[in-house]
Amino acid sequence: MHERETLHATRIASTPEFLATVRWPASTTVLPIAPDEVLVFATKRSPGNAVASEHALPEIADPHAIVFDDSSWIAYRLDRSAADSLMEHMAAWSLTDGFAQGAVGGIAVKTLVSPNGASEQTATEPAESVLFVVPGAVAADFEDRLDELHALLQRGAQR
Repeated sequence: MHERETLHATRIASTPEFLATVRWPASTTVLPIAPDEVLVFATKRSPGNAVASEHALPEIADPHAIVFDDSSWIAYRLDRSAADSLMEHMAAWSLTDGFAQGAVGGIAVKTLVSPNGASEQTATEPAESVLFVVPGAVAADFEDRLDELHALLQRGAQR
């Protein structure tokens, strides 16, 4: 039902004002972590549906910015139907197009809803998918929530 993907990203800490002015390449996805931090990773997905590790970064003109590789985040890509079921059963909020964040099953998640799942759709990608991003430290707990949902839906289908 779900695949675990390690995000090979770049984390950038700077002032909110500076980050708001950066022109990010179309080949990247930018997820806010805090007002003064972003996580940047490749939008295009590699064969096998994994999030590609190569991404282009613009020149970071802030001499005080902190920029480093960060592979501590885990992503789960679900088709829209599965994502909606997860939200219906385990969240007090609904998915919206683009970026959102909140609790799902008591776990802080960041979501990215994209009409094509990525900027470049391939034949193997779903027509619409949702990327759920969680800190690696709680990835096993999030997987437990996904398994709980799967079991719940299986029980409902057997009735």
